[in-house]
Amino acid sequence: MANTARLMGNGDVGEPIQLTVTPDATLKAAIAALIAAGTEVTGKLLKWSGAGNYEVSLCEDQDAPAMIITSFRENKADSTYDLGVELLQNVVKNLPYRTGATCALAGKVRVEGSDYMYIETDAGATVGYVLAVNTTAETADVLFS
Repeated sequence: MANTARLMGNGDVGEPIQLTVTPDATLKAAIAALIAAGTEVTGKLLKWSGAGNYEVSLCEDQDAPAMIITSFRENKADSTYDLGVELLQNVVKNLPYRTGATCALAGKVRVEGSDYMYIETDAGATVGYVLAVNTTAETADVLFS
């Protein structure tokens, strides 16, 4: 029997579904503000808006994340954005948590704060399963199934 390499923390595992989606008006304005401020757009956590085809919104504090932005492109002709996202499903994602936030093994996760990129574990959270916590890097490997 051959040895099979297995990732043990600090990285993504799996082949997530990748989609191109469109931001709702609030997310569109937030992306424009991030770009103007020189802040990174990728890595932000999103949820489905339900208001239009493939339309997404920013996660608010304590929301369950559904996807993460991996790329974006501005459409100069109509001042909209195409967002490349990875769905948080059937994948292990390495996600950051904020200093002082609770991030515990075997916990479920939700978005922490208003900058759309940090997670925390909480009894009220409904998605994910924390497999590993790296306290030095302040990241956690989270299984989404």
